[in-house]
Amino acid sequence: MHLEVVGQVLLSLLLLQSAKFLQKALCCPGFLHNAILWYLSVLQLFLAGDTYTALPEKKVEPSQILKDTKQFVMSLILQAPPAALSSSQLRQLECQCADLDPELAAALSVHLDPHSLSPEVDFLQW
Repeated sequence: MHLEVVGQVLLSLLLLQSAKFLQKALCCPGFLHNAILWYLSVLQLFLAGDTYTALPEKKVEPSQILKDTKQFVMSLILQAPPAALSSSQLRQLECQCADLDPELAAALSVHLDPHSLSPEVDFLQW
């Protein structure tokens, strides 16, 4: 099965889940890491021009699948606890995202890297 089709099905299934389910999933080791890797795979296919619509009766543009996937992954990042990624996973994903999706790399740095906080923000958290 083509990755774009798998991505479309997976995204549809994940979007049907409750917020409570997704919060629990974010606490599972590897969930966020794999969700981001999945998005990057879909993005690479899209950038390579490898688009395929498996379900012609459900005309969904590949760009819309990509947009929805990114929006979903960004929402996961915003909801994720800082421990959702190990420091090595965070660095790996930041490097992979740097060229492919700088906005995602910035979101990872800002929301999940405890060292990215300024001293003023650290002070406010005490």
